[in-house]
Amino acid sequence: MRSLSDWLKEENVPAICDVDTRMIIKKIRKQGAILGKLVQDKDKEENIPQDDPNTRNLVAEVSTKEIKKFGKGDVNILMIDCGIKFNQIRCFLRRNSSVKIVPWDYDFLKDSDYDGVFLSNGPGDPMMCQKIIENISKLLKREFNSKSPIPIFGICLGNQLLGLAAGGRTYKLKFGNRGHNQPCLETTSGRCHLTMQNHGYAIDTSSLPNGWKEFFRNANDETNEGIYCEKFPFFSVQFHPEARGGPKETEYLFDYFLYKVRERKNQNKGETNPFLHRLHLPYPAPQPFKVSKVLILGSGVFSSSNSGIREKSHKKRKTRWTSTAIWRANCPKLRNRTLQRRLFSEKRNKYPRYPHRIYFSDGRSGNFFGKIKGNKRENCTLSCCSFSRGSH
Repeated sequence: MRSLSDWLKEENVPAICDVDTRMIIKKIRKQGAILGKLVQDKDKEENIPQDDPNTRNLVAEVSTKEIKKFGKGDVNILMIDCGIKFNQIRCFLRRNSSVKIVPWDYDFLKDSDYDGVFLSNGPGDPMMCQKIIENISKLLKREFNSKSPIPIFGICLGNQLLGLAAGGRTYKLKFGNRGHNQPCLETTSGRCHLTMQNHGYAIDTSSLPNGWKEFFRNANDETNEGIYCEKFPFFSVQFHPEARGGPKETEYLFDYFLYKVRERKNQNKGETNPFLHRLHLPYPAPQPFKVSKVLILGSGVFSSSNSGIREKSHKKRKTRWTSTAIWRANCPKLRNRTLQRRLFSEKRNKYPRYPHRIYFSDGRSGNFFGKIKGNKRENCTLSCCSFSRGSH
């Protein structure tokens, strides 16, 4: 049996241990995404140059060097490879499409053998890709004057490239958005989608010219997650719909793009409404509702800072709740229930937005369902949380 250290040495894999990760996190929180390097004890730090990938055209390094074709579908999609993912290709092939993958700097204005243009994801600063930005900008100008414009769809870096070609600006995010479960609000319907993201740059929506609108917005940091043209079938998203973050809830974007491609190819001119009215979604838009009661289920010590839960939620929802109840399960200090009730009553009289009612229980299932049933009302929202000292 080999140790992990022995295996890493045999496979020539670098590794590091005994790192103060909290110190690193504090630096990142203060400075944002920063460069780093690993230095061995025998080396001097100043003798090892710092590699800044943002100064290189990473797209040129990862893009294909030759033209590739896949599938035999009823429509031809020209895919600009800026660092394309295989599952993006699969999403088109599963929808009866033929794809032609070309290098990032391919002059597709001289090519006419395609029904739609797809801009893939890719690494690095989008401003390093001036060649493709110029090509997309020329394509947009040509299609603006066309009676039958070619649909354009972009993902991740493709979103930034489309925004730059349209006349907008991009900027580097302090931390970037990475990983699954990133909530995105669809501005055309109000839906919130779970998405997968991996980007460090974003479009400045205030710089978009007239005729271009924000399509998606990140619900965490309010950064842009997509744009669309109001009068033409040009749109893009910053997240990855092919990554199945929901797991498939945003794959409808591929369906919509191909719908517009086939509509153009078949010369179906029956629809003349703007983009947001033509976006066919797989389920109805959510209906707004009023919250008349909130039942918060939690455990632990109930402190004065917990009153901020209702205050913060009240401002976020911009509505007036009629009552709020807190149920404390597994209370660690049941012997002090009388004292806590008295303190709660005093705070309720002092702070108008303090929870209206509080329950104490040992957490048994009968008590749990009994409290829910007793507070069951129309338009009642249930929230689960854990109370601890100093929590907000």
